[in-house]
Amino acid sequence: MEIKVHNLYPGELEFTSEFAYSEITFLDLRISRNVKGFLETDLFVKPTFKNLYLKYDSYHSRHTLDNIAYGHALRIRTICSTEDSVTKNLDILKSNLIERGYPPSTVTDKIGKACTAPRSVLLNREGSKKSRKKNHCPLGVTRNPRLPLLSNIVKRHFPILQLSPIFSKTFPNPPSVIYKQPPNLKSLLVKAKIREKHNFKGCFRTHDQRCVTCSVLKETSTFQSKSTGQIFQVKGDLTCTTKGVIYLLNCLDCQKQYVGETGSELRIRHRGHRQEFKKALTPIGKHFQVCKNFELIGIEKIRNNNKKKPEKRLS
Repeated sequence: MEIKVHNLYPGELEFTSEFAYSEITFLDLRISRNVKGFLETDLFVKPTFKNLYLKYDSYHSRHTLDNIAYGHALRIRTICSTEDSVTKNLDILKSNLIERGYPPSTVTDKIGKACTAPRSVLLNREGSKKSRKKNHCPLGVTRNPRLPLLSNIVKRHFPILQLSPIFSKTFPNPPSVIYKQPPNLKSLLVKAKIREKHNFKGCFRTHDQRCVTCSVLKETSTFQSKSTGQIFQVKGDLTCTTKGVIYLLNCLDCQKQYVGETGSELRIRHRGHRQEFKKALTPIGKHFQVCKNFELIGIEKIRNNNKKKPEKRLS
């Protein structure tokens, strides 16, 4: 009755419900009761399933594409409790991947590799995952098809790193190469979060609760020089996520000012300043070891962000 009431409201979202005595589905799992009264598990595929596996000629590393068959085969071996359901679902997986351009020999090899692992081991992989994460050291690299096989290079030269007593303790195992997605048309043209636009120029907060920079960022359209008393206008619509910014640090204790420039996002530069304040290895770091209170203002957007070394001063 409640489902029907919710579906009376206008919109494309429709609520459904199912009721059965012999089986139930949850996510990709179907749990049923056989004729002997025992529970069996099988892979559940939604009726709206489309064969949209990643195409084999897509812009991805070869090991990523090859391991799609292996990963899905492991999933089937883990979920399905009977050999008949395992064989049926693996055949469907194989035909779907071949339809998407995967070489039949590669798909067969990866499925065969997944079938060698006992199901009892697959159901108990949580402990091994935690141990791997504990000694896991990722090496992040932007994906490029012209790059050589970096994992082989790391393994070949890792013994050199082990000669150092310090690095042998820091890196007991070879780093794992993790590929990051390079910029593409989607990331350049479409943003996940629509930025709020303002009708006037100034420095504004993003009001992100997780952003540490917003807690010290001053929202203003003007700033004043403490040495001359002159008031200037902020040039541009600036936030903590703006790249290529000339910024101002105002010391609220002694009224001194620091002007800097960064090619990165303003919040990333502020993160670097926070490290300077803790270690006190630079003049500004030593200053804010004594004076604790400050505010940050983005004062101008750099038109040509060439990331040259900026002129900085503490006045």
